[in-house]
Amino acid sequence: MRMILQLAAGSALAAQGVAPAFAETVNATINVGTNERNGVCYIYLPRDDGMELEISVRAEDTNVNLKVANIPSEWVDEGEGQDVPISIKPNKGKAFTSDHGEYVAGITYRIQGWNDESGKGSELLSALKGGKTFTVEFGGRKAGAFEIQQASGDMFKDYAYNFMKRCIGNNGGATDF
Repeated sequence: MRMILQLAAGSALAAQGVAPAFAETVNATINVGTNERNGVCYIYLPRDDGMELEISVRAEDTNVNLKVANIPSEWVDEGEGQDVPISIKPNKGKAFTSDHGEYVAGITYRIQGWNDESGKGSELLSALKGGKTFTVEFGGRKAGAFEIQQASGDMFKDYAYNFMKRCIGNNGGATDF
């Protein structure tokens, strides 16, 4: 998902028929996808090659699930039926590894990872703030790096982190990450 925003300061006043004393146009690009469903908060970090890292967090207990979509079909064919945890190494902070994982073939080829216990997501979520990349590995394969800061301009710095913090808090979860 790529969203391009043009914001004009004072546009709310202009819509009400009041002329603002100043107007400024801000161009920004946000390539981080976000979603919220049934108390689960999602971010999507796409790459130019089509692969996409999805991080989902159940707000009530910060249980994290991971998915890497659009992986090569031969990776799925070779690893089908195996328990394949996903490891994410942020450029800052400690690595995070899911307890389990599985390859899935369908509309897209992907790997999904999940945890048995809740509350393991705080360190991974804190790595979103100020972080540059997540390097992802699973099943002896390196999927490479996914950029965390995919929004331009200071106004959208730490976009993924701020979305997760707001979403988890709005859904009753602890935001001490």
